[in-house]
Amino acid sequence: MARARRKIDPAHVVAPRVKAICAAGRVLTASRMAPAIFWEAFNSRLRQECLNASWFLSMADAQQRINEWRIDYNEDRPHSSLGNLTPSDFAAQLNPFRKVA
Repeated sequence: MARARRKIDPAHVVAPRVKAICAAGRVLTASRMAPAIFWEAFNSRLRQECLNASWFLSMADAQQRINEWRIDYNEDRPHSSLGNLTPSDFAAQLNPFRKVA
């Protein structure tokens, strides 16, 4: 019998970190929150677009599908944070004389 997945609310992940920073008397800045926010957004996309959308038949199948999703996400898909360019197009635009691998 398959176990039910528990939905993780990002607020439950971020709130304890914020409380710990404030309790320690440290200053809460955008630079402290940015990495957590980035990873939560990425994890949400990975879960919605890949993990929840696929039935994996084996570990090898899971690795292959996740790798295909990663390639699409990193190389083929336009990102709004890059002006709706793909990461490879954005990198080529930064330095047109540099060969992009």
